[in-house]
Amino acid sequence: MPISTGLRPWFLVLALLVALAGTALALLVHPSSAGAACVNDRAGAPVRACGGGLPQSTSFTFQPSSRALSAILCTVSIDNPHPSSHVGGTVNVVSHINCSPGSLMALLSLDTELWRSGGRVASAHSQIAGFYWLDNNAAVGCVSGGYVGNATARLTPPPGYTPASASATVTSPLVTIAC
Repeated sequence: MPISTGLRPWFLVLALLVALAGTALALLVHPSSAGAACVNDRAGAPVRACGGGLPQSTSFTFQPSSRALSAILCTVSIDNPHPSSHVGGTVNVVSHINCSPGSLMALLSLDTELWRSGGRVASAHSQIAGFYWLDNNAAVGCVSGGYVGNATARLTPPPGYTPASASATVTSPLVTIAC
């Protein structure tokens, strides 16, 4: 007589979750070099835009000086370069700052760059005060090649928080796009 398998699907799900958590921890402790190929200049030297050389997202916590205030968590990220779904024949990359909802940041600023085959082909700047999120987009006409996006973010919380400001640069992996 076979043993009941009623617990088997539950046990398999648990084992899968443990394996995924272990993989995620291993990646945090030992970041993978996958996607670390750099865009090179004509002489073969790496240029500033190296996919995998910088994180694709990073987070900051601004601590209040008063217990009456809540900490503000902000995340800076950049999407992979991709053919635009809004403007045909273009490639774009979108960067983001997302802070705790309702936290009115003194200043959020994003400078986004799109690189293709070793050269910067597009850049854009955006900033806002008194809001908790900001998006930015750099776009260029589509030419087949390897694309990398970079974004530099500057964040200033309202008075009474530390640190008084923070900045970070995030980069996308190298993405090959055929037009």
